[in-house]
Amino acid sequence: MVQDIFRSQFRLPYPLYEDLKKAADDNHRSLNAEIVARLEQSFADEQGDAIIDEASPELMLRLFDHARAQLAEEIKQGKVKPGLPKMKLAKPTSDEEPGEGA
Repeated sequence: MVQDIFRSQFRLPYPLYEDLKKAADDNHRSLNAEIVARLEQSFADEQGDAIIDEASPELMLRLFDHARAQLAEEIKQGKVKPGLPKMKLAKPTSDEEPGEGA
């Protein structure tokens, strides 16, 4: 199958290249495939965010209640532990105050 492919060269900060290369190795794919997968996911995430942004507050509350009930059941069954997961927080950029991270 022949696909239309746009060929280009991009300049990346070296630390970003190293992160992408490590992720590509971890995911058993080429650097190009890693970049394509991440770009495709970013557009899918934006589309999902748009759907959530359009949801009514009532629908969001119902979804939240459903998720909370499901999590409570999984805790009872021992599938997950109670408490907050440990998350790696992004470092604030130079124009953000500490604690404002996106």
